[in-house]
Amino acid sequence: MKEPQEEKIHPERIRAYTINVEKDSSGLLKISKRCDGFTPLELLGLLSWAYADILEQMNGHVQPDIVKREFVEQEE
Repeated sequence: MKEPQEEKIHPERIRAYTINVEKDSSGLLKISKRCDGFTPLELLGLLSWAYADILEQMNGHVQPDIVKREFVEQEE
């Protein structure tokens, strides 16, 4: 008789939407966007929420709850 197999827990896949803005030496802006895992409707909802949140922060009504900082180490 086979023993019941333990159900494997799979962590939810990390989804990301990335916007990169670069300026070249002539001052021309290059904007690249990458959507990895969001449906168009989900993406519109997230961007709408982010837009409203930024406006509230600019008006001084709310402060950001979480701030993530990444530091770049400089070679000496």
